[in-house]
Amino acid sequence: MQAPLFTSFIQGKTDLESSKEAVDVINHFWVMTELAIADNEAGRDIQGVTDIEHWMHRLFQKVSGYMIQHGFGELWQESIDKQ
Repeated sequence: MQAPLFTSFIQGKTDLESSKEAVDVINHFWVMTELAIADNEAGRDIQGVTDIEHWMHRLFQKVSGYMIQHGFGELWQESIDKQ
């Protein structure tokens, strides 16, 4: 998955400046979530991480909190409703 904005955001190097950027990050978050689910169901370890569900839950909380705090809560909720 090539997503420079998403990668930079997840690494804490970039703040989102627009709704367009927020939607991009949100969409990539859900793609990553689907990949993590597939890996977990297949029993794959990712770089030694065996409890991906725990880490995805933490990441969900961080992304959710960021979106709400920075005015993108409605976009975030819309994405959740689509899942």
